[in-house]
Amino acid sequence: MEAPKASILVVDDDLLIIEMICAFLTCKGYLCRQAATLDEALKIINRESIDVSIVDVFLKNESGVALVKELSNRQPPIPSIVITGIEDENIARLALDAGAYGYLTKPFSFLELLVNIEGVLKRRRLEELRDRYNCELEDMVKERTRHLEIALNLQRQIITGVVQAISEVVEVRDPYTSGHQYRTAQLASAISKLLGLDKEKIESIYLSSLLHDIGKISVPAEILTKPGKLDSVEFELIKRHPLVGYKILKNIPFPFPIHDIVIQHHERLNGLGYPRGLKGNEIMMEARIIAVADVVEAMMTHRPYRPAFGLDATLEEVSRQKGKSLDQDAVECCIELFKSRNFSLKEKKPISRILQETPDI
Repeated sequence: MEAPKASILVVDDDLLIIEMICAFLTCKGYLCRQAATLDEALKIINRESIDVSIVDVFLKNESGVALVKELSNRQPPIPSIVITGIEDENIARLALDAGAYGYLTKPFSFLELLVNIEGVLKRRRLEELRDRYNCELEDMVKERTRHLEIALNLQRQIITGVVQAISEVVEVRDPYTSGHQYRTAQLASAISKLLGLDKEKIESIYLSSLLHDIGKISVPAEILTKPGKLDSVEFELIKRHPLVGYKILKNIPFPFPIHDIVIQHHERLNGLGYPRGLKGNEIMMEARIIAVADVVEAMMTHRPYRPAFGLDATLEEVSRQKGKSLDQDAVECCIELFKSRNFSLKEKKPISRILQETPDI
């Protein structure tokens, strides 16, 4: 026995009309169900699978439009064809707004009804194909996005690893400042986190800090490790390291403007920094943050030409420079980290952990 083409629910309070419609549709291979009230219709819908409903607008003391609206809001929706004995544009618009797929005025021919039913079923099949395609497309996009995120995370891990290796190569030449770039990166990242910067900014500051002194590779080791005061020529050689670092890094396609940050890390708000003598907001925010971390780490670490400053003396000095040569917000966050949040330069943290921590940690 051939399976029915579709299941049709006919809702009308005129039993003669219901019987005529159902007899015709049954002959055409459709499975028919009938209801005279909204309650009967809902009982059938709740226990059986209905493909199309044919609903009279005016039932006894009930509105067929209310049923159409409920059926269109179901998941999946049940398409409806509205029938009525009154020609009224407003009623037609009301039915279509409720979600009706078709609208027929009595008396209508069975051919009209059949064409509408087949049109509704075809439209419904197309909608189902569209929905299935959209779901498959969405799943495909999610899967490709997941693979892209994995690739990007791997790329960032590689970049971080390479940057750390380069940083360590630079520091091998100067054992007295071993770990300086790494500790500066730790502090600069923590300041950035406390300032509320986004993940991308924090990561760019971390990587730039690891490379901020890469230009010192051009400075003779005897100058870097000289125990006494540098003369003017030696100091000029030291002052060239941000520019040298810029030249080394500018052609590397980092995802962040690391070369621009590196060349600015010795600039000062009052214009007395180097190599370009930039002032105020001419200096990138990332460079202003690194400048604070660089100064604090340098003062708290032993150098061949002087002993290390204590924490209190270091914070007192950067506080004096707040808003003058050093960025005010960065200095205040730095002081808060040490005074209120138990920050320590001795603890080593990977950038992934820094990004996961909240400012309260």
